[in-house]
Amino acid sequence: MPRWSAIFIATSFVYLVLGSAWGAWLLATKGTTHMAGLPWSLRAWHVHAMLMGWLTQFIWGIGFWAFPRFRTSRGSVYLLPWVWGLLNLGLLLSLVGTAVRSLSLRFPGLVLVALAAAVFAWHAWPRIKPPGA
Repeated sequence: MPRWSAIFIATSFVYLVLGSAWGAWLLATKGTTHMAGLPWSLRAWHVHAMLMGWLTQFIWGIGFWAFPRFRTSRGSVYLLPWVWGLLNLGLLLSLVGTAVRSLSLRFPGLVLVALAAAVFAWHAWPRIKPPGA
């Protein structure tokens, strides 16, 4: 397994544990009135951590590993630290913005996540469409 795939997958498991723990707390407080307001007010945090933090990073990590290689090259590997950094910085800004209910933190975080997706697509495109095709 390539190094960057392992980094993406390990980071995705951190978000899986955090998002699952928050989801468990959501379920545990669903029928009670004690502490029921706090976890449910941050339900978007759980959804964002699970979809973008766990699932997206996991898919991108496996995608980097599994996409076809032309000319035995994995493509522009120098872009992957940027993808990882933009994605995780965007996720952290979005999660903190959700927690403090600040659109001025959440919106730039979502923009960084979208930028990470664009950079990953830029990296992966030569591996999806072979040269000369």
